[in-house]
Amino acid sequence: MKPAKILFSTEGRIRRRTYWLYSIALTVAYLAIYFGVAVATGTLDTLASDTTSPILDVTEAILSIAMIWPSLCIQIKRWHDRDKSWVWIFINLIPIIGWIWSFVELGCLDGTKGQNKYGNSPKRANHEAVAATFD
Repeated sequence: MKPAKILFSTEGRIRRRTYWLYSIALTVAYLAIYFGVAVATGTLDTLASDTTSPILDVTEAILSIAMIWPSLCIQIKRWHDRDKSWVWIFINLIPIIGWIWSFVELGCLDGTKGQNKYGNSPKRANHEAVAATFD
């Protein structure tokens, strides 16, 4: 699956590895842009103090809004891999228990073996792609 489809489409399934890689990549991109703006605008020192910087506040708001859809898409695809509907995304609204449940289901447990109602197994697709290179 192409990166654009992983980040901007809710269709299909992704493996745990893909989920973790894209989650980490989104976090690193967020932090890199945020701290890059802080360094470029000379407001890095405000991060360690009680004062706030309007530039960093706006940057944080824009980045947070921009990350919502890609984050939702990768989580929905993981729920699909677990053979569960997108509505399971709302479990994140339950403090602590919901976050732990989501972490375990999406980040730790294996997906449904074989095909489910959301598509073919991403593991099988990877194995077939590798096998096809040796034909």
